[in-house]
Amino acid sequence: MKVTIQDLVQAGVHFGHEKRKWDPKMSSYILGERAGVYIIDLRKTLHGLLRACDFLTEVGRSGGGVLFVGTKKQAQRAVKDAAEKCQMYYVRQRWLGGTLTNFATVKKSIDRLNEMERQMESGEVERYSKKELSRFNREHKRLEKSLGGIKQMTKVPEALVVIDTMREKIAVAEANRLGIPVVAIVDTKCDPDPVDYVIPANDDAIKSSQLLFDTLSDAVWEGVQVRLKSQGIDPSEAFASSESDEEGRSEDEVEEEEEGGEEVEAGPQEPEETKSQADSEPGAKDAEASPEAAPASEPEPVAQEKEPVVEEKAAVAEEGSVVVKSADESDSSLEGGPDSEGQTAEEEWE
Repeated sequence: MKVTIQDLVQAGVHFGHEKRKWDPKMSSYILGERAGVYIIDLRKTLHGLLRACDFLTEVGRSGGGVLFVGTKKQAQRAVKDAAEKCQMYYVRQRWLGGTLTNFATVKKSIDRLNEMERQMESGEVERYSKKELSRFNREHKRLEKSLGGIKQMTKVPEALVVIDTMREKIAVAEANRLGIPVVAIVDTKCDPDPVDYVIPANDDAIKSSQLLFDTLSDAVWEGVQVRLKSQGIDPSEAFASSESDEEGRSEDEVEEEEEGGEEVEAGPQEPEETKSQADSEPGAKDAEASPEAAPASEPEPVAQEKEPVVEEKAAVAEEGSVVVKSADESDSSLEGGPDSEGQTAEEEWE
């Protein structure tokens, strides 16, 4: 594990909830209070993260499955990326009651989803009528949304990784009932008792979720690599096969993941480029309208006029980079801020 306390500070992991929103059982993980917001002790966060990584590495080495769970908007992308990175399972939309305790029934729906995908690949759906095809597509979309992350899971996992135990209390309760160890990112408002491996951290900031889930995913993948090498399998080939499966994602998932991402950064540059083109075009039109204005025996002034244009374009490019930088800084301030800003990110997403 290569994460340091400085990395945790930059990701805003240390910001907890307001003083009026806290669980007294989290008092041992709180360093202090600032501006009415609790500050989490990052030394204990780093210690809990190290314990969780050691456990998940052992699970990956033994061939066990790990289920990543995070249905809040800020963590959905991080949960999916972390699970696919280590070839494990995830739930990021809605936790279906009985996913663990009644897995035999859920497995029937998973088998139905796999059968529908087999029919789509073999071309059997082409013989359906329009009404049958419409019904088929609706059912497939519903199953893919609920079970797409666990369609390869053939048995109950050996570990559960959760963010926000208050929101995912049903998943934690099912894991506790079956004796499945729970690794959880626990904020100051959550109860740490049902969790086996507590990672006290901010569970609302996007950067905090990404950093912690990436670290946990790397720990699982490290154990998986050891197991694959002991079996004579090249881990890079296994990872390449998972990437090929990723290319077959539905368009709905791609649009959902890419919304609001790169367009925010590319937007401020367009007006600057348009402005630079508008500034350069009048000069070109004047030159075409009066070709006899400049004498042919004086080429040097023409060369001198080109230099300011180049300098002006460079200045415009520099101004565009400054705009992009300010946009990034505003995003990071929202993601890593205290509870008055960072903890209400879920409402802003909606």
